[in-house]
Amino acid sequence: ERDAAEDDLKTSCFVCNLDRFTLDQKGPGFDKHIAIEHNPRNYFFFLLHVKMLPRSKLTSQESYVKDMVWPSSKKPGSYQWLPREKTLSLTEGDEEEVHMQSIIEQVVDQRLAATESRLLAAIAALAGSRKTVP
Repeated sequence: ERDAAEDDLKTSCFVCNLDRFTLDQKGPGFDKHIAIEHNPRNYFFFLLHVKMLPRSKLTSQESYVKDMVWPSSKKPGSYQWLPREKTLSLTEGDEEEVHMQSIIEQVVDQRLAATESRLLAAIAALAGSRKTVP
C-alpha cells in the first residue's frame, strides 16, 4: 500500500491530481509543475498561515479556505478549494493572457516565499522560547 502511494506521488500531482504524461506533454513538465505551480510544501505553509493568523487579519480568500478546512460546525472539513485536475499552465490563451499569468505567478511566488519565511521565523521563535522556559 505504501509503495502504491509513493508511485502515485511520482506519477500524479498531489494537489491537482493531473498525471505526469499530461503535464509533460501539454504543460511545463511534471517536475516543474510540482516544484513551482503546485508545490505541496507551499500548500502546507499556506494552511499553517491560515490556521495561525487571527480571523481579523485574514483576507477574504484566506477566510474562505479556513472556513472550508476548519468549519465552525461539527461537519467535516472540505478540500473543495483545491484545484482538482486544473492548473494555469494548461489553459490556452493569447499572448497577453500568458504574460498576465506569468506576472501573477511571480507575485504568488513572492507572497508564498514571504509567508514561508514568516512561518519559519515564528516556528524558530517558538522553539527558542521553549528552551528558555524551565
